Amino acid sequence: MVLKHWRLLALFIFAIAAVFTSCNNAQKNKKKLSEGMVIYNISYPPRLKSHSMSFLFPKEMKLLFKNEKQRASFKGNMDLYSLDFIHSNQSDSFFTLLQVLEKKIYVPSAKSDDIFLFNNYSNEEVVFSRDVNKKIAGYICEKASLKSRRDETNSVTIWFTNEIGVDNPNRNTPFEKIPGVMLEFEIYYENILFHFLAEKVVTEKISEDLFFIPENYSPSSIKEVESLINSVLR
Repeated sequence: MVLKHWRLLALFIFAIAAVFTSCNNAQKNKKKLSEGMVIYNISYPPRLKSHSMSFLFPKEMKLLFKNEKQRASFKGNMDLYSLDFIHSNQSDSFFTLLQVLEKKIYVPSAKSDDIFLFNNYSNEEVVFSRDVNKKIAGYICEKASLKSRRDETNSVTIWFTNEIGVDNPNRNTPFEKIPGVMLEFEIYYENILFHFLAEKVVTEKISEDLFFIPENYSPSSIKEVESLINSVLR
């Protein structure tokens, strides 16, 4: 069960980006962000917080973005593991990177549902509330809801914006129907609600090297990724 929860987090990290919006004359003169980092807090339901292995669950998620490139990262406590996803908004391919202690592997994939056999939310109904907005980390976001066709009680809320300079921000993610980048979202898995909220957006230069596979990573398979994650969380 713990492994399934961790798999959920692995899939979700694709679904993140940064935002910028303008409400006054000073803000209107600012350019849209096309390079930087978003830092998200991850909230877990009480039943997971009380789990004996909950201290291993990542509490933070970082998204690095530069034009059409993105890298989403989780890092476990005590540096036991790190999990990253690298992808381009201009293609359907992406890479999963996992480091467990001294072992470092990567897995190429051609589509998002190859990641971890998750339910794909991209086929769900999307309802937009264009007249509703709220400020997150200093930025104004619009609201959308994903209505599950399989279980109406498992609908999720998303807050997004179009005011960042990244084309197709949610390509290769379960949220590809959302037209803007997301600062807050939630999702159900195994009837458990997970919540992601952007704490801050950092404007900084991102090295191109971070969007390539490091030389000290070896090619592997999703099965090995799952096995290594399981070995950490048991």
